[in-house]
Amino acid sequence: MPFSRRISCSNMIRELETDGTGVLAPFKTEKHKYNVIRPGEPMGISRWTEYTKLSIVLGTGKTLSALIEAFKEIELLAVQNRPYDDLKLDIVLLANSNRRAIIELSKARYDYALYQASLFIVREGDENKDWSMDLATEYIEDWKANNISEQSLLFFSTKTVVGLKAQVQKLKAEMERQTGKLLATTGGQTPEVQT
Repeated sequence: MPFSRRISCSNMIRELETDGTGVLAPFKTEKHKYNVIRPGEPMGISRWTEYTKLSIVLGTGKTLSALIEAFKEIELLAVQNRPYDDLKLDIVLLANSNRRAIIELSKARYDYALYQASLFIVREGDENKDWSMDLATEYIEDWKANNISEQSLLFFSTKTVVGLKAQVQKLKAEMERQTGKLLATTGGQTPEVQT
């Protein structure tokens, strides 16, 4: 049987189109159309919450380097001169939290940046506000089956994070400006917050 040099178009990696800022244009697979939530557009509380979780380590509130630091913290706790029962409780709670973080980190089927990209890409017919790991995995499986370039998605994910960081910086600047107005209005006194 002669060797064929013909390459099937269905096996070629498909780069996605972007605008001038690196944000993906809407795209289609064989089964679905996907739209993009642009930086600064509303994305819903649940997607934003998941974004913050994925921006660190899913479900833990800690980066990988913070997990390493947490183990150092456990070591330091273990040598403190405190009542044994108090020390034991603190050590067990911290160790358990970090154990769960590592378990969650190992559950992801794909690179976290792909899941992060899925937060800003919505399949037509799905709600913008809804997101779950299972839904994201469905998206990624569809992209994989259609040879969507992982580099397009990873680049978009990186660009989107930068865009969102810019939005957060704007919000922070506005809060600082409002705080300045409040301080000027109250004569430099900040109201006490009851906890």
